[in-house]
Parts: sequence; C-alpha cells; structure tokens
Amino acid sequence: MENISISTTGSFGFGWRKFKEKGLFFIGIAVFVAILSSIQQLPQIFHDQASSSLSGVYFSLLTTIIGTIVSTYLSLGVWKIMIMHSRGEEIDFSDLLKISFRNFIHYILACILTGIATIIGLICLIVPGIHIALRLIFIPAFIVDKDQSFDEAMKSSWAITKGSTVKLFIWSLLATLVVIIGFFLLIAGIFVAMPVASLALAFIYLKLSNEDLA
Repeated sequence: MENISISTTGSFGFGWRKFKEKGLFFIGIAVFVAILSSIQQLPQIFHDQASSSLSGVYFSLLTTIIGTIVSTYLSLGVWKIMIMHSRGEEIDFSDLLKISFRNFIHYILACILTGIATIIGLICLIVPGIHIALRLIFIPAFIVDKDQSFDEAMKSSWAITKGSTVKLFIWSLLATLVVIIGFFLLIAGIFVAMPVASLALAFIYLKLSNEDLA
C-alpha cells in the first residue's frame, strides 16, 4: 500500500475547524457519553452502603459489566459520527445509537485480540506493545465505517498504518496533552478537547484511507 503522508498538527487544526461547525452538538455528545459511561462508578458512589456485603459485590460486578458494554457501544457510535462529519455528511444524535449488533460483536472480539496482543507486546520491552496498539488503532473505524469483520478490520488497520507509527505516536502524545489542557480549563474544557481529538483521529483515518477532505 502506498505510504501516505499525514500531518499530526494539521489533524488537530482540521478537528478544531470541524468542531466549530457543530460545537454545541459535539459538547452534548461528549456529556451524554460521559454520563452513561459513568455507570461503572456507581459502586464507588455507594461504597459505604454496599461494598462490604455480598450483594454489594454483585452490584459492583453488574455495573462494571453494564458500564463496559455501554462504553464500548458508544465508542463505536462516536467513531461513526466523527467519520461522517469529517466527510461533510449530515449527522444527528441518533447516529450515536445506530450501531448494528454485528458491528458491536466484532468490535468486542477485536478488542479482546488487540488487548492480548498489546499486553504480550508490552511484556516484550514495552515498545512492541505500543507499536501494536498504534497499528491497530483504526479497527473500530473499519468496523463501523466499512462494516468489516474483526479480522478484516485488524488487517486493514495494520495495512494503512504501515510507515506511520511514529507520527501516530506523536499524535497520541499531542492528543493526551490536548485532553489534559481541556481538563484543567475548568474541567468543562474536556468536553471540547475530546471531540476535537476524535475528529483529528477520524481525519487521519480518512487521509490514510486515501480520501480527499475539504
């Protein structure tokens, strides 16, 4: 596959520009996702009342499972919205919840395999684990955008990121910095930083997929 040049800083410029087109919409999405994903924190909220009992253990396990499922499902929805908006397509809040059961299951399988591969890589002097994680970063994009199976998405992500690992690593550092800055800007800034970073990553996915963007 042809090695396509990407700009890490340019991706954030693109993300900021696309964010401003529907700023309130993206902030609303970020807040909605954060609230639903916080289900996993319920055991900590009710720690004193339930954590020491057997029922508390079951409650903690149940909320963790539900929270993980919800977060995983919503992450695919976020990918879908970010890719669509980056292409200039019309988006709606309902797009967040238009993830097929097939896509969801294949993403779960991909996450399990990616997690195992990354852990093994991290054990092998850390660097291989980071390399694997970066090469497989676009698995959810291929699943939700191209309707690929988990194994196809893994191969596709591995293929388009060839030769771009260093730039993706730099991008991940910049994205982390953007989110940290957003958090310290009265905390609410994170609801701007997260969509901008997500749009920036969608931009890189589309560029590496050889799509022309305005």
